[in-house]
Amino acid sequence: MNKFFCLIMMSLFVVGCSTSSDVESTTEAVATSASKAVENAPELVQSAAPVSKAKNNLMIYPSAEETQPLQVGTAVPGFNVLTVDGEEKLFPAGQRDKPLMLVTFRGGWCPFCNVHLEELQEVVPELSAAGMEVAFLSGDRPEILYAGLKDGAQATAKESNYVIYSDANVEAASALGIAFKMPEAIRGRLIDSLGATDGSVDLHSALSVPSVYIIDTSGHVAFVHTDPDYKVRLSAEDTKAAAMKVLARN
Repeated sequence: MNKFFCLIMMSLFVVGCSTSSDVESTTEAVATSASKAVENAPELVQSAAPVSKAKNNLMIYPSAEETQPLQVGTAVPGFNVLTVDGEEKLFPAGQRDKPLMLVTFRGGWCPFCNVHLEELQEVVPELSAAGMEVAFLSGDRPEILYAGLKDGAQATAKESNYVIYSDANVEAASALGIAFKMPEAIRGRLIDSLGATDGSVDLHSALSVPSVYIIDTSGHVAFVHTDPDYKVRLSAEDTKAAAMKVLARN
């Protein structure tokens, strides 16, 4: 009996030792795998989903190419911008009295933006008269929304009664899915050389992809043009054609 009991105990001991060894091997393998995953994690984070800013829950993407603009048929969330006097202006979500065209641009320091604003003089007054609300959204701080434009664009804005708001806080660009992170080297040059202080570049290290959004009276995107290449802009002719189609349906 004692002999049989000893044999049982020895068997259990052998099994226990074997199991312990297996566990140690498995633990080591898992630890090695986890270590490799941690080493690779920064690359995965950088190339994955957008950077989320805690303040105001802003969504700022790693690059212009990785932005996710709202598409046609999508409901547009509400957002706040600032007037030239620094007062808040709310663009609420939902039903609107008339269609809204939003033209986003980087700032008065951007030569391509100035040219685009001048070109739109051909159509903005006509669209406004036809019943389209037109608003320009700049990344500049409020007090230089008009003064920061180049001479030609500044004159155009005045003559055509452009309504320009500041999106220095990136709320509009974030809501539209077109805000992206600026490389630090370029950010420093814009602030130091071009005076982009207290704008979206300075406050959030961010810019918006230049875009044209047309929102219908139901509060949904009816038309969108956006291109990560800031040199590519929607022509005045194409802007008018898109706007007139939306006006005809609203």
